[in-house]
Amino acid sequence: MPGTELFGEEEKNEVMDVLNSGVLFRFNHDAQRQGHWKAKDFEAEVAKFCGAKYGLAVSSGSTAVNTMLAACGVGYGDEVIVPPFTYIATIEAVLLAGALPVFAEIDDTLCMSAEGIRAVISPKTKAVLLVHMCGAAADLDGIMALCKEKNIQLIEDSAQALGGSYKGKMLGTFGRMGSFSYDFFKINTCGEGGVVITDDHQLWDTAQQFADHGHDHIGNNRGMEQHPIMGTNFRIGEINAAIGLAQTRKLPYILAQQRKHKAIIQERLGKIPACSSAATRTRPATAPPSSTCCCPARPWPAPPSSCSPRPVSRTATGTTTCSTTSSSGTM
Repeated sequence: MPGTELFGEEEKNEVMDVLNSGVLFRFNHDAQRQGHWKAKDFEAEVAKFCGAKYGLAVSSGSTAVNTMLAACGVGYGDEVIVPPFTYIATIEAVLLAGALPVFAEIDDTLCMSAEGIRAVISPKTKAVLLVHMCGAAADLDGIMALCKEKNIQLIEDSAQALGGSYKGKMLGTFGRMGSFSYDFFKINTCGEGGVVITDDHQLWDTAQQFADHGHDHIGNNRGMEQHPIMGTNFRIGEINAAIGLAQTRKLPYILAQQRKHKAIIQERLGKIPACSSAATRTRPATAPPSSTCCCPARPWPAPPSSCSPRPVSRTATGTTTCSTTSSSGTM
C-alpha cells in the first residue's frame, strides 16, 4: 500500500492552507503565511516519528543523499562504500560529491554485509553509505561495530525503509545522518520530496545551509543573510511539504495494513510445498527482525478511522509482497 492509495481530505486541507496564504516558498514571508509552515511541520513530523532530534525536508530522496554527503564532508579524493544492489541515485550522489563509489558485497538481508565492507576499506574510505534495500534492515550490529573499529562514518540511505526498525530503533537513526524518499511510489509520498534526519545539530545546520545556496537563515531579511558555505537549491516547496505532512500522519495505519497483508501472503505461500520454507523463514539471530520482509512485525496503535484506501484500478501499486515499505527503485 503506497501513500497514493490514501489521498483524501487531509492532503487537500493541508494544500489549501498553502494556496489560501499564497506563500509557496518555505522561508520568510511570515506576515502572509497565516501561521502555516508546512515544510517545517513536515520535517518535524518525520523526525518525531523516527525519534531523531532534527529533520530537514528537501526536494527528493536523491537530493537528500547529496545533502548528507555534503554535510558529512565527503568530497574529492574520498572513497564511499556502497552496495551494488541499489537504485542509481546512491551512486550518483557519491560521484556528484567528487568521491569514488566502492562496491561491497551484500548478504541475504539484500544489504551490504559487515564482511563485504571490511574487504574493501582503504585509507581513502570516508564513509559507508548503507542502503536498507526494499525496506529490509541491514545487519546494523556488525556494520556499526566495524565502522567504530575503523573510525569510518556511517550514513544511511533509507529511501525505501521509512517505518522500518532494528531492535526497536528506527532505520535512519543509526548513522550520523539518515534519509527517506517521498516520491510517487513510496510508502508515503508528496509527489517529489525527501527528508534528512540526524541527532547532530552541526550536521543539520550544514545540511540546511547547503540545501539552500548556503543561506545561514539568520534574521528575517533573506537578502541580507550570510552564505558561509557553497550550496545549491535542494529546497522543497510548501505544496509538496503539505502533502508529505498529511501522509506522514497516516504512516502508522499504512504500516499496520502492510503487515497484515504480509501475514496473509506468508500464510498462503506456506501452503505451497515449493514455497513453504521461504514463506516462513525468519532472519537469523545475528540480524534481528525489523518491520520489513519475512520478519515478525511489532504492533501499532489502531489506525485512525479517517484512513480508508481509495479504490484503485491499476494492477501495480509500487509495493512488493515482502516489504512493509514501497520498494520501487525510484528515489
